[in-house]
Amino acid sequence: MVSDEILSSLRVDFHGRSSSPRGGAHFGDYSNVELAKLPVDWTKKRNRKLIILTFCVSNFFVGTFYALLAPFFAAEAKKKGASATVAGVILGIYEVVIILLSPIYGNYLTTIGAKFTFVCGMMVCGCSGMLFGFLDGCPSGITYIAMCILVRSVEASGSAAFMTSSFAILANEFPENVASVFGTLELFSGLGMMAGPPLGGLLYQIGGFRLPFISSGAALMAVGCLAWMLLPPQSEDARPVGKSFWSFARIPTVLLLGLLLTIFSFSIGFSDIALAVHVQTQYHLSPVLLGVVFLAATGVYGFSAPAWGYVADKRPHWGPALVAVGTCFSSVGLLLMGPAPFLHIPIHPLWLLNISQALMGLGIGSCVVCFQEFFINATKHGYADTLDTYGMVSGVFNFFFSLGLFLGPIVGGYLNDSLDFEWAAAIIGLAGVSSLALWVMYLWARRCRGNRTGEKQPLLANSSAE
Repeated sequence: MVSDEILSSLRVDFHGRSSSPRGGAHFGDYSNVELAKLPVDWTKKRNRKLIILTFCVSNFFVGTFYALLAPFFAAEAKKKGASATVAGVILGIYEVVIILLSPIYGNYLTTIGAKFTFVCGMMVCGCSGMLFGFLDGCPSGITYIAMCILVRSVEASGSAAFMTSSFAILANEFPENVASVFGTLELFSGLGMMAGPPLGGLLYQIGGFRLPFISSGAALMAVGCLAWMLLPPQSEDARPVGKSFWSFARIPTVLLLGLLLTIFSFSIGFSDIALAVHVQTQYHLSPVLLGVVFLAATGVYGFSAPAWGYVADKRPHWGPALVAVGTCFSSVGLLLMGPAPFLHIPIHPLWLLNISQALMGLGIGSCVVCFQEFFINATKHGYADTLDTYGMVSGVFNFFFSLGLFLGPIVGGYLNDSLDFEWAAAIIGLAGVSSLALWVMYLWARRCRGNRTGEKQPLLANSSAE
């Protein structure tokens, strides 16, 4: 009978092979369909694991490399005729180059190629890092300073390429867990920055100025080669015409989030330039204990970032509230760091300084939520869910974060010299409070506007609805 013939043609044995005489796959052969899907799912999971592994290792070594020269560079630069101000310029040019190049890399990421940008960024960082180690052979004075600025700028161009492309690839591969994955990477960056100063000091003691840079540069190049072998290719769809970097950066919600992000990184730059002198003057700590004070902020930041990201992914509508809470933590930490003179705290115990550093690190960890909110806003304002858009948003994030890292040492150092540490930290803390008030007022105004148009929104609803 015809019905028996059809059933026979669709019959499948327990190994998933068709029992049809022709041996081919038939419509309705569920086992063959499932078996066809399995390799695709397995490949995707394998690719994701390779991406996470590659980026975690990369972020650790880049973080280590960034913090490597903290213990000894200022002293070495002084031997070559560079003042403390000039040494600050040499270090600060790094952020200037990232500010200038991140938007360019982000806007043309798919044109250049995401994987190519990432690998080249790592290789450029490694090569320029190794080259920086040989600058101790340069003549003292203007030649040494010019070569330091040049090599440091090339290194920053590689770092901008690495960061912009890595953030974009992660968002493209993990769209449902952007904040959690980004927070995990920040954990490894924090671990690298914690390991950088002691490792740099140890290598400097063993092999002089060159060994820290040669070893770390070689490690970065090795990671770049590993990334070239392990990273899967990325789909590279173009953005719609008219959807540019600057059109996205002009969105009011994005501008306010960028302001908060700049305040976060500004506080880091200020601490780097002013905290060490204050602690030595106030508490007369040994170098080891001084390092522990700095580790309080870095450690709490690194370990809190994944927690912020996990909550943001599980409750995306909490994003604006999480940003507000993080800004509050950071601002309170800055006000207690001095502590602020108007708080009238009669004693300045060391444990209070450690608490202030921990609060600041906890607040800065919420920057991973800003990263997620940028992507939410991009989608809500008509940007396609493509790698090109992710690259553009990554460029915006790097722009605002690096802007704070650049301005922090300059403006913070000026405030510290013009006033004193207590008032300088208090002014930056008040700037954080003001930006927090502006953020809350903006959300309140948006809620009122939604009520007038018949769209009821909670005060801290998802910030993507501008």
